[in-house]
Amino acid sequence: MNTKALLIINRDDVLFLNPIEKVIKSNNLYKTVYYTDFFKKRDNKKEYLKQSIKIMSKYFLFNYLIKSFVKLIFSKCPMPSRLKKNMSLEHLCLYYGYKLKKVDSVNSKEFQDTITLNDINVVLSITSQIYSREIINIPMLKIYNFHPSILPNNKGRFPIFWAILNNSQQGMTCHEITEQIDSGKIIHQMILPRVKSVEDGMRNVINNFGDFINISIKVIQGEVEGNVVEGEPSFYGPTPQNSDILKYKAISS
Repeated sequence: MNTKALLIINRDDVLFLNPIEKVIKSNNLYKTVYYTDFFKKRDNKKEYLKQSIKIMSKYFLFNYLIKSFVKLIFSKCPMPSRLKKNMSLEHLCLYYGYKLKKVDSVNSKEFQDTITLNDINVVLSITSQIYSREIINIPMLKIYNFHPSILPNNKGRFPIFWAILNNSQQGMTCHEITEQIDSGKIIHQMILPRVKSVEDGMRNVINNFGDFINISIKVIQGEVEGNVVEGEPSFYGPTPQNSDILKYKAISS
């Protein structure tokens, strides 16, 4: 398959710079990387953030904030570009000759025009925004999502949490995007070791994410066969309630 692939991601996570670098280095992508906000304007940000903070350990949150702050400061300092590429997505793209552009919504006319006018036929989507029927149905276009669970189990925004709480298999899935959330045709999956904390689960995902995307791209291009796991029953994980978090804390302690 002759692919012209565009990468669109959530910008707000410094933890994923190394995996994104692996993808950019290894593939000939459309030379503009797009990024979105993690939330849409109408999303319930407060509830998501409140429950996420309750789930994560104080050590992880402190370490994440310090790492983000340090990278922000160093990204403003004069230093060689080979060092600054590890400090922000902007400098990473600059180092490899990519433009970086924000799109408020994956369903905006601007983003759809970018796809149609530049003959993009593959979108590699690492964003939590939901695509509309109009963009999904653009002729000759395939949009692929990368989700940190073994779908169809643990759909939604808290997949690692629910995998731990329900003692289900942990891993990652690349699948085609359809109108039903996290429900399209599965292209490739990777099983990861079972862990008892969301922090360890995230670490496993981050350490393997770049390689997983690169293999998924080869599957999309027809160069290799994808691995599809004999799945567990479908489950959509809602935002955890306080009682769910208490059960999780008992497991992870």
